[in-house]
Amino acid sequence: MEDVEDVLLNEANPIDISNASGYPIAFGYTSGGTYLAVVFELVDDAPETLRPITAFEVPERERP
Repeated sequence: MEDVEDVLLNEANPIDISNASGYPIAFGYTSGGTYLAVVFELVDDAPETLRPITAFEVPERERP
């Protein structure tokens, strides 16, 4: 969960829409140096509440 939070809480990380699910997907490095993709759902705007759906390590050849 800490790795997911590292990615989702860093506002500098890019966010896109997942081609597979249609949910938002964030990309970024964890504090341990792993590059993750985190698919999530916006549950509420005030306060902003996110629910992670899945997360996976992105192979180096597929990183943006």
